[in-house]
Amino acid sequence: MNEEELKRLLLKEEKVEKISLENIKDYYLLINFLTDKDTLVRVNATKLLFSTDYIPTDKIIQEYLKNHDNLIKAVIVNKLQYFIPIIHTYLIKDESFELFFEILSTLQAKKIFSAISKAQIVTPVLATLTEIAIRTCHSSLSNYDDTFINFQFIDEQSKEIKKILSYRLKQTNPIFTELTLLTITQFPELTYLFVKQVREIILTSNVEEHIKYGSIILMHLDNQKHVDVLITRLSNFKDSIDTQLAIIEALGNLGSEKAIGILVNQFEKGDPAAYYAARSLALIGNGALPSLITALEKDRNVPYIIESMKRIGESSYDYLMSALQKGKRNVRRNAAQCLTLVMSQKYGYEGAIRLLTTQLAGKNPSILEAVTQALLTLGTPSIKVLIEELIDDDLQLRKNAVEVLHYFGTDNIELALDGFLESNLTQGVKLGIILFLYYPSEELQELGYSFALHKGKIRSKDDEIFDLLTKSLKEIDPEIREKSCDLLSHLGTKSVPILSSILSDPNIKLRRKAVESLRKIKSKRALISLIKAAKDNDDGIAEISTRALGELQDPGVIDVIINNMKRSKELVREASIYAAVKIGSPIVKKLSQQLTSSNQHLVKSTISALSKMESKTLELILPNLKSAEDKWFNNLRKIIEKMEKSAIQPLRKFFQKERNKKAKERLILLLAIAQDIEIIQETVNQIVEGNARVGISSLNYLGVDSVDGIVKGLTKMTAKSRKQFIEKSKGLKAEIVVGILNTIKKNKKLKFLNNLIVKSHTRVIRRYCQDNLIKYSEFLEEMVN
Repeated sequence: MNEEELKRLLLKEEKVEKISLENIKDYYLLINFLTDKDTLVRVNATKLLFSTDYIPTDKIIQEYLKNHDNLIKAVIVNKLQYFIPIIHTYLIKDESFELFFEILSTLQAKKIFSAISKAQIVTPVLATLTEIAIRTCHSSLSNYDDTFINFQFIDEQSKEIKKILSYRLKQTNPIFTELTLLTITQFPELTYLFVKQVREIILTSNVEEHIKYGSIILMHLDNQKHVDVLITRLSNFKDSIDTQLAIIEALGNLGSEKAIGILVNQFEKGDPAAYYAARSLALIGNGALPSLITALEKDRNVPYIIESMKRIGESSYDYLMSALQKGKRNVRRNAAQCLTLVMSQKYGYEGAIRLLTTQLAGKNPSILEAVTQALLTLGTPSIKVLIEELIDDDLQLRKNAVEVLHYFGTDNIELALDGFLESNLTQGVKLGIILFLYYPSEELQELGYSFALHKGKIRSKDDEIFDLLTKSLKEIDPEIREKSCDLLSHLGTKSVPILSSILSDPNIKLRRKAVESLRKIKSKRALISLIKAAKDNDDGIAEISTRALGELQDPGVIDVIINNMKRSKELVREASIYAAVKIGSPIVKKLSQQLTSSNQHLVKSTISALSKMESKTLELILPNLKSAEDKWFNNLRKIIEKMEKSAIQPLRKFFQKERNKKAKERLILLLAIAQDIEIIQETVNQIVEGNARVGISSLNYLGVDSVDGIVKGLTKMTAKSRKQFIEKSKGLKAEIVVGILNTIKKNKKLKFLNNLIVKSHTRVIRRYCQDNLIKYSEFLEEMVN
């Protein structure tokens, strides 16, 4: 079949399928028709070529390389999957690379990989070789996630792969070298094929991406003999920070101690190089620790050393402890800070600080200085731990904790406690209590107290607070124990047993504090303990506990209170009086029986107590009036004197009901003592009826206030009764007699009685004139005439 016959058939659509390609010459003729001017000829020629079992892809490419015809280029692009098996051979030849690179660069990675995938079905090895060839020169495909490259393929085709990648690494365009190195990083199995080339690139390339990928490749090798290349590059070249970071990371992953020096030097550059160096040093591990300790001398290195040591872990503790004890001053200070932050990885931040503060138990001034500086640097979290160390069993630790807290200052401590009140109330109260109990300065004691209590009430009653106060009672320092007793009173009844136990303590001051606290708690659970304390030989303890018993208002304590009225110390007796008044009615009967006691302390205390009670308690005493002996009654009179007018109502109530003559007479006298002027008529009647003792005594108690009532009574009397009253009233106080004379003088109906009054009361009138420097004659002239 000649060219003309073939073309004629190609121009007839229905004849194309019947064309028979008998030999290779026919195929060549069809290839020529791929560039024909007639579109139909080109289309049918293409269709016919790619519908046969033998597709002369190599001849088509040869034609394209010879003529650079765009029509053939379009065929290659459109039928790319058929060319994939051989493209890799053209991508490693100088005469064909550029033309194929031009074709491929216009295609998206997805289209290329789709063609590779289709070619994989027939020629998997050749298709995968082409994938590698394209990945190393096509930016998009180089980062494509899907791939047919795997370890087995690399192992089996290493010779062909090496041919492709070696060619690419020799190309002058740096982008191809970069993509080749990138491909090697993506498939670490390729690394071993190009070690020499990669080392050379790292040492000589001016392209930073080359260095970055080269470093990663060496890192994958995990062979320390390649460290020298990376060290040389990092030391002698001024690469971008990203490139330096890649090298630094590679040095760490290689794990060679040769890199320690240059990695430590990176600390001077600051972040991010210093941070990456810290991570790499951590990968090197324990071998880096001596150099890291030396680097502690410079403060700016500390954050990065901490980062390294945190990653290295517990093996760094011994090095830091050794530095803390033997290092230079600045090394010691920074070692203390590092030790805390490194240990925080395992023990938490607070736990690490606590471990650091254990170093305060010693006396080595160098260590103490270093730890102090570290704690100050760590700031507020240290304050909590230091306050808690004030209750440690080690007294040296306590002493040094006080010193460190002093450096923090009151303001910082107050801010720290404020924070705890907001976030953890119980913790804030606990720290406040510790300061109050244990810190030596009054300023911080007061600060602690203000955080523990608010408006006189403890902010938290948590068991943790109770346990703290209970523990502090075992301290040697009596002041701490006394203050603990005081605070326990704020925790209520659960403090009663522990406070009661203190009542047997040999320390008198402590026992007093315990009693005071029990008194504040006001719980009947403390009754037995307070009864025992009320019998204590120490007057202070007896006084407080007696008052506390009264406040409990339990009738079971009456005997104890009455017995303490006999004590020689007025302090205790006053407390007994207070207690009796608090108890009130339940104690009245038994207490009133003490009015006849031979113990004067008891009698006086009884009078004082009963006189201070509510007047209605008299109702429990007055039934004894008819039978009680005079001593009892005389002391009752003293009670009424103290009660004054408040006693009138119960006395009058009793008087109105009383029928017993003796009791009634006593009630008249008591009402007069209470200054009840309404009883005047009864007192006048008593005198007229011959009972002058009761009447005169009553009027004398009433004093001049009784004058009007007496005169009023005289007005209503018969002449005989008046005379009897005047004659029998001898013994009235002078001021009463004079008052009667003055009042009668103005009363025409009674004025005539003045002579009789003067005659009956001459002696008292003369004494009155003498006392007031008045002439007796002139007084008589005025009163009688």
